[in-house]
Amino acid sequence: MTARSRVEDGCNAWIRVPTTICKTIFVSGTIGAARALLRRSHLPSESVLTVLDLSLDRVERKVQRGGRPIELTVKEFALLEYLMRNAGRRLTRAMIIEHVWNLTFDSATNIVDVYINYLRRKVDDGFQARSSRRCAAWATS
Repeated sequence: MTARSRVEDGCNAWIRVPTTICKTIFVSGTIGAARALLRRSHLPSESVLTVLDLSLDRVERKVQRGGRPIELTVKEFALLEYLMRNAGRRLTRAMIIEHVWNLTFDSATNIVDVYINYLRRKVDDGFQARSSRRCAAWATS
């Protein structure tokens, strides 16, 4: 935007707003960018995650179980991806809410239970063995 190095100089030069607004925008933008980097830092390098016969393609945003495609909403996909990345670990509701919904934990909400129930129905529908139960990350406390 400008040759000056301070964020406030760039904001004031181009859009003529008070410095406090620029600082607020800069800080909130920095916090959001930091959160995104922290989430990405835990991603495995492979684009396809697999737990037993359940596979999730992070690039094409597709989920399959036993070769059969499974349609998921955006939040269901994000939740399944987080659970599969953390397979074998015990996850709390607070951890799931923070990473999938980007919210602080509210003990009065049952959103995690509801979405895990949605996933279990979609992933296990039509199969004898319950793939969703094999992932230790499904168990929340």
